[in-house]
Amino acid sequence: MGSQEENYFISWKRGIGFFSVKNIAKHFTLSRPTISHHLHLMKWSRLLVSRKDGQEVYYFFNTHYVKKFMKVINDSLNSCY
Repeated sequence: MGSQEENYFISWKRGIGFFSVKNIAKHFTLSRPTISHHLHLMKWSRLLVSRKDGQEVYYFFNTHYVKKFMKVINDSLNSCY
């Protein structure tokens, strides 16, 4: 992932707006089907939520779940030491 792609992903991760596959594809070298597949997996794992507007689907991070997930990981790592 290049620097420009990383900056875009970080902005998206911080919750700066909703993003569609079309928007995301502009910033990455991956094809739209590949991006859709990755978004589907992230949604299936509850890291993302989506909303549909016409034919466009917009994705954003499920911050509540991500925070909970990160706490579980952090607690697990702390219990190892």
